[in-house]
Amino acid sequence: MPYVIRHFLKDYDFICIIFGSTATIAYFDNNDAGIESFENQ
Repeated sequence: MPYVIRHFLKDYDFICIIFGSTATIAYFDNNDAGIESFENQ
């Protein structure tokens, strides 16, 4: 099971998913959205 961290700010929705050695961050706001993945070396 991955660790899922979800954080809400005023106009900002932030989701962090950690699975094994990889962390994936998905962010959404009024003007932008994106997904970034980080591999833990």
